[in-house]
Amino acid sequence: MAIKQYPYQLLVLTIVENGKDEDGNNLPPTENWEFYCNCRDEAGNGKPINNVDGASVVYSFLIQMPEGVEAIPAGTKVMVTDGLPVRCTGSIIYSRKDQFHSRAWV
Repeated sequence: MAIKQYPYQLLVLTIVENGKDEDGNNLPPTENWEFYCNCRDEAGNGKPINNVDGASVVYSFLIQMPEGVEAIPAGTKVMVTDGLPVRCTGSIIYSRKDQFHSRAWV
């Protein structure tokens, strides 16, 4: 059996504004989990990382993504899943696109 480098799916929460109804009232936004890319996750074990503003924060897990995947904006809610079970969920602390892969700390 071959080992997959990125065996899980990374989902990103998107919020869709629904506009207004026929009376001009704002409709509530709709939240959707959308597939972003394949990935793998690693437990952070309470390790600190320097945030974009230089502050040290502790992350819960690291998401490894394939080469070419764009960085995810800080604050974006994400979920790593293997089909039905959710492996981990949280908000992006910091993300970057590197030469050989991309990474996100949650």
